[in-house]
Amino acid sequence: MVTLGTGFWVTAFALAFGIWQGGTVSLLQADLAFRYDGEMLMVQADPVFIVRGSDLREPCGAKITAAAFGNAIFWANYMHSVPRDLNSLTLQHELNHVYQFRALGPFFLIGCMLLPIEGDPHYYRQETLAQCNATMWLPPIG
Repeated sequence: MVTLGTGFWVTAFALAFGIWQGGTVSLLQADLAFRYDGEMLMVQADPVFIVRGSDLREPCGAKITAAAFGNAIFWANYMHSVPRDLNSLTLQHELNHVYQFRALGPFFLIGCMLLPIEGDPHYYRQETLAQCNATMWLPPIG
């Protein structure tokens, strides 16, 4: 049996919204989990998509540089022209939001009020991915 991961409908809506705005969708990574209960093998698929576009906007109308909604990361086309280290930090920062959403599910918005979800708003001034990750709440691995 194959199950879809956390936030399937949020991700589906985000992808449809990105395509509607003229974005192109590609698979960034796919996380798979296997579980066997003695009778049935369960496979859980959690893909992460990236939506690239030149003029992507949030539902409220604000222009997007990079943002995560469910398992979808919105990425402005001009991000290809920024320095590579900043590009890596920004992508890691958005992936962290994907992992947060997977862990918190429907409680993500409540988590935004109680946990350091965004971390340091000036993460791009940090030099390493470890420093970027250290300022954000991340779910335990395992």
